[in-house]
Amino acid sequence: CWMAENLRTTQFRNGDALYHLNAFPAPDVSTAWWTTYMLTYSASMFGCMYNSTAVDDNRGLCPVNWHVANLEEWSYLIQNYEFADLIETTGWSLPNGGLANGTNSSGFSAKPGGVFDGQIGDLSGMAGVGWATYFHRGDGSVVLANNFIFEFGPWLSDDGFYVRCVKD
Repeated sequence: CWMAENLRTTQFRNGDALYHLNAFPAPDVSTAWWTTYMLTYSASMFGCMYNSTAVDDNRGLCPVNWHVANLEEWSYLIQNYEFADLIETTGWSLPNGGLANGTNSSGFSAKPGGVFDGQIGDLSGMAGVGWATYFHRGDGSVVLANNFIFEFGPWLSDDGFYVRCVKD
């Protein structure tokens, strides 16, 4: 069972606060942080973005009895649903300006939220909002949803990505 939306927490499962990245540049990679800084849209719309240090921390980002989605869970989702079945019915567009909204028949509700680049800031207009979204995977890489294609790739430790949790 997947969470119906991106994670929005500002603390670890045990109550310890995550560093709030609200000024640029991002702190060193050993600091676990969350952000909505410089993003075109708010956390209430897309959730928060987290760096890999936050995702990999043993204190856990997801609530009790939940975990960050791993490769196996992402692979199952992608192999069993069409891209359009996983994305919101509004807000998506192609880089060339065409529309690419989905049916969201799965209820997964992927939103086109982009990525936070720890070196230059918000990439939502260039690499995301409208046509892509990036999610952390439990093994330290990311899933890119873009133009009706899902791809798996490496992450940079100072970048911020969305998180989806799965029930244990």
